[in-house]
Amino acid sequence: MQDSGVIALGERSFTHRMIEAAGMRFHVVQGGSGVPVLLIAGFPQSWYAWRHVMPLLAERHTVVAIDLPGQGDSDRPTDGYDTRTTAERINALITTLGFGSYFMAGHDIGSWIAYPYAARYPDQLRRVVLLDANISGVTPPNAIQLGFESNWRSWHFLFNTVPDLPEALLQGRERILIQWSFNAKLQTLRVPLVRLTSTNMSECTASSEILEECSGTIEHYSTTWMKMPALRR
Repeated sequence: MQDSGVIALGERSFTHRMIEAAGMRFHVVQGGSGVPVLLIAGFPQSWYAWRHVMPLLAERHTVVAIDLPGQGDSDRPTDGYDTRTTAERINALITTLGFGSYFMAGHDIGSWIAYPYAARYPDQLRRVVLLDANISGVTPPNAIQLGFESNWRSWHFLFNTVPDLPEALLQGRERILIQWSFNAKLQTLRVPLVRLTSTNMSECTASSEILEECSGTIEHYSTTWMKMPALRR
């Protein structure tokens, strides 16, 4: 993807660009005007996960969808994927954007970041929304139950924490994993009127089909969950 440009979502135009902050480059997609709303997506997605809600929010807000470190088109640092460091990096980005007061919504991994972010920067946040996530150190159970019904949503939590193996098995097969993940959720939850089109799939897998990019997302799991005992305290 080019470093900057215009993206049409619905009837609205958004700009995407690379912004340097905290010693790395973040990819952001921004549009609308008003009190800022920061959107942070989860695994295995990017800013594109918010494409349907961004035009709606942009009617009243400045909307900024962020690719996390190691996600989408943002840089992939060699370290610092724990929630505290990532929150600090996101705050440096937001400071660079010039926002002093804003809303934040996080989905999945995005919620892992937004939760400690709210604790660390309460004076900046107007509200925070946490969507569809087990917050490490807070909500995950201490025991694991076997069986598809218990584990189809969370089996990858353990898989992604194994050193080196996920990258080795997923290289060149990222599309298989992502397509299975989305189809399993849609079918199991019986979500009506939702289709995973070839365009959706191509966009979702575009940012995951390079080994380095897949490794960046996996690092959020391995780093965060290894530190879960400390987070519980």
